[in-house]
Amino acid sequence: MNKVTDRFDDSVTEYMVRTFLLENIGKDEEPEYVVNTTGSDKASDWVPGYPFRKADTEADTWRFEYNGDDVAVLRKKWRDEHQAGEVEVGDVTFMLPDREGIPSALQGTADVERTQISLTLQSEQDYTKVQDMFERMPDEATSIKVEISFQR
Repeated sequence: MNKVTDRFDDSVTEYMVRTFLLENIGKDEEPEYVVNTTGSDKASDWVPGYPFRKADTEADTWRFEYNGDDVAVLRKKWRDEHQAGEVEVGDVTFMLPDREGIPSALQGTADVERTQISLTLQSEQDYTKVQDMFERMPDEATSIKVEISFQR
């Protein structure tokens, strides 16, 4: 946000830039902006702290999505559908039973029935890193939701 604000004189505030970006996110006319961390073109998906980026409509991309309760099915779907490329944006969430996903500093502080794990993937990492993550995902994971965009 500050990089965009710095392009203007002192009369343009960060609030004005943020308002402009939110009003123009996902529009058909140029410039088209998306939420950088998710690639979403919906203004309602933006939350404070999320940066914006200009949408790259020329990029050769592919997307992997999964929504289910079976890690084995997720792995098979990945093996059947994956392509080479680098992560552009991605989120992976899943539930683990008991205390499996709780950081060690919080272990034993309260009785926990299940833990929700939410991962936001760093961009520009090779697709093989995602493959490794899926192979290491605990078999007990449920409520799995994967949305990852890749650039070829």
